[in-house]
Amino acid sequence: GFTLLELLVTLSIAAILLAVGVPSYVTFIDNNRITAQANDMLYSVNLARSEAIKRGTEVRLVSVAGSDWSGGWNLVADTNNDSDFDDAADILMQWEALNGDGSLAIAATNSPTDTYLAFTSRGALSPSNASFIFTLEPGDCNAIDSRIIALQPSYLNQVTQSRRADAQAVLMEAAQFMERFYTENNRYDQDSGGTAVALPAPLRESPRDSGTKSYDISVQASTASTYTLRATPKNAQTGDGFLQITNTFAKGWDSDNGGSLSAAEQTWSQH
Repeated sequence: GFTLLELLVTLSIAAILLAVGVPSYVTFIDNNRITAQANDMLYSVNLARSEAIKRGTEVRLVSVAGSDWSGGWNLVADTNNDSDFDDAADILMQWEALNGDGSLAIAATNSPTDTYLAFTSRGALSPSNASFIFTLEPGDCNAIDSRIIALQPSYLNQVTQSRRADAQAVLMEAAQFMERFYTENNRYDQDSGGTAVALPAPLRESPRDSGTKSYDISVQASTASTYTLRATPKNAQTGDGFLQITNTFAKGWDSDNGGSLSAAEQTWSQH
């Protein structure tokens, strides 16, 4: 048997272990919960990007409760092409409200709203310079246990800009070719034998190396005294809008992919 003293010592040790162990176990459970919630958020973001690329159209993550993302969010696409994302059939997947009195706050920069995230058909955030920072904080933990999820203008945007710069360089080479052609033939549209002008094969696509081509380069229009060269995006660059340059070296970029150049698009610069 046990003496009374031994029993008291045992109970005292058990009480100490419980006092230390129970709060640690609770914290462990809370941290697991918030980690799972953060993983849900990241999964939904990656899924939204993937769906946008797969469907070739804009896909959104939309908060169920306005600016308070704690109430849950939906993955939506305009599946019936009625120019909105509000129909029940537009919902591709749903995430329920956070458990454990947690909160999910968002800070949006360069975005028209903080109630949804939009991804373009190329998987980039829309607008392209938008950024979002989510702060996921459990209701029964210290702020130090919170999770920060930051969505910044993606590497994909940098790749897109690099492809566009390659096409601009090829257009400049093509413009130089046209000037040499004019010097030799005294006109832009055809040579002295009446053969229509055509760009040499190395200048008909961009980039010029053996990698995947992102643009077709062509003589869009030409007369004896004028020409317009155009770079039309394709493959992964599709949707970025055409680039063009004229015999006066006037430049344009159809940045909204609308099919024509507005007054603000008479430049190759980002706008």
